[in-house]
Amino acid sequence: MGILTNFLKLLKPEPNDFVDVAKHISENYDKLDENAKSNDETLTNLSNNKLDKGTYPGDAGDLKAEIDGKVSKSGGALSGNISIRNDTNPVVNFDTATGSYQGFVGRQSNSIRLYNNISKKIISLGDDGSGVFHATNLNTTSKEVVGAINELDEQDKGVLGGYNGKFPLTVAYKNGIYLLPATNKFYVCVENYSGSSLTAPNANFEELSVFQNRNKLENLFTFEEKNRYTSLSNFDYINATIYKISKLCICYIRYEYQGVLPKIKIPFPITFVRPPIVTMVDNDTEMGSAYNNIAIGWPTTSDVEVKGTIQGATLILIGQFIS
Repeated sequence: MGILTNFLKLLKPEPNDFVDVAKHISENYDKLDENAKSNDETLTNLSNNKLDKGTYPGDAGDLKAEIDGKVSKSGGALSGNISIRNDTNPVVNFDTATGSYQGFVGRQSNSIRLYNNISKKIISLGDDGSGVFHATNLNTTSKEVVGAINELDEQDKGVLGGYNGKFPLTVAYKNGIYLLPATNKFYVCVENYSGSSLTAPNANFEELSVFQNRNKLENLFTFEEKNRYTSLSNFDYINATIYKISKLCICYIRYEYQGVLPKIKIPFPITFVRPPIVTMVDNDTEMGSAYNNIAIGWPTTSDVEVKGTIQGATLILIGQFIS
């Protein structure tokens, strides 16, 4: 009868069998030929459909391991850095699963930006170091920051007494308060100004700060002695004591003159804004003396005419001085 081979099922005769040409030879040849044809088709298909590895240095196993390590489009963990390269404005957009645009993180208009398309608000850090935070509030564990800043701004205006604008300016009004952005200092306008654009305060403005106020308080009252501050004919001496309280000046002028003083102009040791109040005491004449013919002329801002004193006398001046 013969037996069949395990794989191709070829008919193999028994040792005592007669060889049957049709069964033992022709049919086996047909089976061998059919198997060879099938193998050839398989090899051809493999050659036509194999993956071109290009310049990849590894084998298939390496490629599979590398692919498995990549983050899939449906999600995964990223343990390294990612770079987005674009010659203009590289951004990462955020969309919902249905394609609804939510916002982006990226570069636009000389800045790095975080944009929320729902609120239409943006956080931006510019190339020049400036920052922009578009939000109605910013909550911390203890206080809402935007509201706190607004409170400070209102408190500043309250402490300063108001706010009327900032430099540069072409018009300013007396007692108005103006900010110099370059230094963040405030200035009060002491005289109305109208003219060319001012980029910084001029003589019409005074700095408004705690430090300047301290200086003013420290110099609110000053005292000065001026001995022999001027020379006049036949005078032994002419001295002055000057008291300044803010812009008010009280000045004592003492002099010694040999004999009865003829009409003479006494210069002031300080210049006044307007003619001061002037009074006099004759240090050496009694009330009942026949020589009590003292006269004081109209003062100017810098001097006054007097006469009739005998030897020593004291002039008292009260007025606003020019600082």
